[in-house]
Amino acid sequence: MLYSKDDLTHKDYEWEKPPGKVVYSGSPTRRAFDPFNGEQVLFVINTFCTSITGITIAEVEKIESLLRDKLPLGPRSEISVVRWLELIYE
Repeated sequence: MLYSKDDLTHKDYEWEKPPGKVVYSGSPTRRAFDPFNGEQVLFVINTFCTSITGITIAEVEKIESLLRDKLPLGPRSEISVVRWLELIYE
């Protein structure tokens, strides 16, 4: 199941695409992760959730909160964020 903007609990994301019309699809890349970019947050959540069966909206909300409040500071790529989530869910 793909999650959408309406499934997110935080409503203060930026939804404008960055310059160059970045499209968030395919696999995570080394592109810098911005926890305030709604499109990118959804991309990471949906990418991560494809590896977990039976994930609920409540768990998606928890993942969103982890990305928002617990992600270690510093530069992070999409790949490293997904790996970080995988470590938490082992």
